[in-house]
Amino acid sequence: MGIKKVLGGVIGVGAAGVLGFSIFRAISAGPGDAPRQTELEGAKRRASPAGPGQDFRQALSKSAGISGQGIVEPADREVKVGSRVPGLVQKIFVQEGDKVVAGALLLELDSSAERAAVSTARADLDGAVARLAISSLTARRAEELARDGAISRDERDRSVSQASIDRAGVDQARSRLSEASARLAQLMIKAPSVGTILKLSVRTGEFYSPEGGASLVTLGNLSKVRVRLDIDERFIGSVFVGQPGYVVVEAYANRKFPGKVVDIAQRMGRKNQRTDDPTERIDTKIREVVLELDDARELVPGLRATGYLSETKLESSTKVAKDGKGAVSGSAAASTSAAGASDAAGWSDQGAAAAAQGNWKEAVQSYEKALASDPRLPNRAGVLLGLAGSHIELGQYTEGLESAQQAAGLAPRDPEAPYWKARAYSGMGRFDEARSAAKAALELDKNHKNARAVLRALDERAKGQPGAPPAGQRPVGLVATASVTTGARPATAEEWDRRGAALLNAGKQREAVAAYREAVMAHPDLRPRVKDLAGKYKDADLELAYCLDPSDKTLATAWSKAGGPRRSLCAESK
Repeated sequence: MGIKKVLGGVIGVGAAGVLGFSIFRAISAGPGDAPRQTELEGAKRRASPAGPGQDFRQALSKSAGISGQGIVEPADREVKVGSRVPGLVQKIFVQEGDKVVAGALLLELDSSAERAAVSTARADLDGAVARLAISSLTARRAEELARDGAISRDERDRSVSQASIDRAGVDQARSRLSEASARLAQLMIKAPSVGTILKLSVRTGEFYSPEGGASLVTLGNLSKVRVRLDIDERFIGSVFVGQPGYVVVEAYANRKFPGKVVDIAQRMGRKNQRTDDPTERIDTKIREVVLELDDARELVPGLRATGYLSETKLESSTKVAKDGKGAVSGSAAASTSAAGASDAAGWSDQGAAAAAQGNWKEAVQSYEKALASDPRLPNRAGVLLGLAGSHIELGQYTEGLESAQQAAGLAPRDPEAPYWKARAYSGMGRFDEARSAAKAALELDKNHKNARAVLRALDERAKGQPGAPPAGQRPVGLVATASVTTGARPATAEEWDRRGAALLNAGKQREAVAAYREAVMAHPDLRPRVKDLAGKYKDADLELAYCLDPSDKTLATAWSKAGGPRRSLCAESK
């Protein structure tokens, strides 16, 4: 009995000790959701950057100025190439990293059935043409016999009617061949623009389906590298096109990649790039700003970067002093970076001089430097018009149109802005818009000779004059009118001929077709030379010959019968 009491007392004391220790530990440990010191140290190690570069898991500090997170992308953003129809991947002609030109064949889907359909349609067309030849000959003979009274009028009418039926049969057969060729062309996947193969999404033998927006190839123009930055809404008033800046990336911690702003989004949006900082605001509105880098061949599309924009130019042009009454003092306003303004004027004059000599590339570079060096350039609209014209003379219609539209916003009463828009639209094959823009220029200046020349050239195309493209095709040809500054023709007939020949020798057939079309429009006496050139290419390259001289009926007939994939030398790639 005594032993039981002793054991009971020992157990009770032990239980009380354990309970007291548990209570003491709970009190000394603090709140139950507080992290332990070991957990804090581990999180600190994981959140620390591996090197001295920007840690993209952390939000930018508020003292970083005009800055934002961004993503590296090609010059024209990535192009995801697909097909309208599903099919089995039969051949792949490129590899990742290959550089391709516009119209280059990338891959081919299984086309055995479509090739058979093209062969059948071509055979049907040949049979229809043969039947038409026989019925047409019979009809002519029937006409002669009917005039001599050898056959009745009913017999003559039946012969003429049969010829008409066979002629309609030829048209139907030609349409079926065109339809079969179009279906075949859909299985030949071509590059829509110049660029580098960034990704092949399929392999030979795999089945491709366009459902869900799936792509076959991802293409990007890496001639220039850009970074698309998310700039906080607080700073959008301090950002302008031409603004200098730079980016840093974690992979190249000790390097800054300089560049300039080339595009600013026209609306606000949500953040595209987010960090791993739990305190980051995700509801912040941003404006996308595109920074084009001077030399960043090491950076690959998709790489995260941090961009910083310079505030120097903006501050020098906006800081003003106020007198005691609160009025802006003239001396303070006059202190706007005189060196910058001088540089802008010098670049502008250099651009005009280069354009006057036909050095369009140099003109583009000079005009762009003028715009970038002074965002408040007094003659900004005039410089933009010079830049637009230089781009268009180089065949860079999209860039030219963009500059002309900016100039129109600054100088809506200047007829040169809609005139250059008409030139750009015409070069892009958008002829209805070109006509509207040319008419707008004439409404501002009814004596604008160059705008009238554009309208006259468009009318000739619409009427199907020699040199105009066949119906249904969108020509690349330019409208030959004045140069940027002098009002003279851009080149003589001999110079246009030399340019076309040089392009042909360089293998740039599409550009050569455009050059010769412009040459013929500007100098009709060159038409015999172009017809002779087309005849020389008839056997070696039928498509080139036809595009050089689409008014030649023999070439048009031969081209309509020819099958196989087209290189779109006559028309823009869609």
